[in-house]
Amino acid sequence: MSTLQRAKCQAKAHPLAMDAALAAAVLVCMVAGSFVEPRHRDSVSWALRTPDPLSLVLMALGAAALVFRRRAPMTVLALTGAVSVIESVTGDPRAPVAMSAVIALYTVASTTDRPTTWRVGLLTMTVLTGSAMAAGSLPWYAQENLAIFAWTGIGATAGDAVRSRRAFVQAIRERAERAERTREEEARRRVAEERLRIA
Repeated sequence: MSTLQRAKCQAKAHPLAMDAALAAAVLVCMVAGSFVEPRHRDSVSWALRTPDPLSLVLMALGAAALVFRRRAPMTVLALTGAVSVIESVTGDPRAPVAMSAVIALYTVASTTDRPTTWRVGLLTMTVLTGSAMAAGSLPWYAQENLAIFAWTGIGATAGDAVRSRRAFVQAIRERAERAERTREEEARRRVAEERLRIA
């Protein structure tokens, strides 16, 4: 294997390793969050609970899908959205499986154009929030349902902002490179004219 091929393999492996680390961190956050119940029947204090086995499986599936978020962002969003809907409908109390869908939505928004981000973001917000409000065990106005709406909106907005910033930085870089090329061409032209004048 040549040095160039080895460098390409390392460049491909590096984002995959970063995505695997992100998926592990998201899984830890989801599992930790699934053991805490913020509302208790008799008080406003935090209480411990045991998550359902189905919730643990859904959290593992959602986190595992995030490993491939750069390779197939739409597919990962569809999968994480599906496990989030299943948890919204079956979980009582609900585990934070939607966290994986928020990360996937951020990835889609940061890698596509603005119209796609708007369409996919609104669809994701509608499906996740609608299923939680309509079929979940909580009242439609519950704080957890509104949180899903807010977090999906934040994910789409943050991804769009990152994509816009990348495009802006790339445009500045291209403009600077173009200006540098123009200066070099101008310098070569002047040298050629000077040589012609001397000759």
